[in-house]
Amino acid sequence: MDCERCNRSDAEVGKITRYKEHDCSMNLCVDCIAIIEKPYDEKCTQCGKLVWKNGGAKKHEDQIFCLHCHQNILSSKDKKPKPKTSILKKRNFWFSVGLAIVGILILTEYI
Repeated sequence: MDCERCNRSDAEVGKITRYKEHDCSMNLCVDCIAIIEKPYDEKCTQCGKLVWKNGGAKKHEDQIFCLHCHQNILSSKDKKPKPKTSILKKRNFWFSVGLAIVGILILTEYI
């Protein structure tokens, strides 16, 4: 008997069984069953739930999260307060404005 997915014989791969889960009804080897089962066995790094039951898997910084936790991570990044700029950080701009005003005052003295 041959595996219906990879077309290898049972002499090469070992035992071939009838797989009837996840909308699949095929004679498969152990390796092909492991490949099919992998997405159904993954758990979310944050909440520990199975990702396929919680909206699917999303990868973020080499970690697998469920869709719900992934959206929470992205929304928490958006809520970080933006730093306010001060006059000292814009000192080059204000120096240029002051220099321009002084230049205009000097020009008006000569005209």
